Amino acid sequence: MFSLEGLDRTLSILLFTDVTNSKEIQEKVIKAQIEPEFAFVNAAAVLGLLPLRLAAHKAATYDRRGRLVCKSLHAELVFNLSGSKHVSG
Repeated sequence: MFSLEGLDRTLSILLFTDVTNSKEIQEKVIKAQIEPEFAFVNAAAVLGLLPLRLAAHKAATYDRRGRLVCKSLHAELVFNLSGSKHVSG
C-alpha cells in the first residue's frame, strides 16, 4: 500500500496469478458490478511500480480537481498507464 502524497489517498496493489475467469471479471468491471471498484491491469504491461504510482497520483489529482478524462478514477489510472490516448475494453 502506498500513500499518494498530498492527496489523502492510498494505492493498494495486488497481483493475482493463474486467473482463469479474467473475461468474466473484465465484463463486471466494465459494467461497474464489482465492489469495491478497482482498476484491472495486465501486470505484464506495467514497467514497474514507479509508472504505476505516477499514473495513480495523476488520476487522483485530476479527480480532486474534477478534471477526469475518463468516467471513473480507476479508468483514469489505466488511461494514464496507456501509451496512447485510447483505452479499449
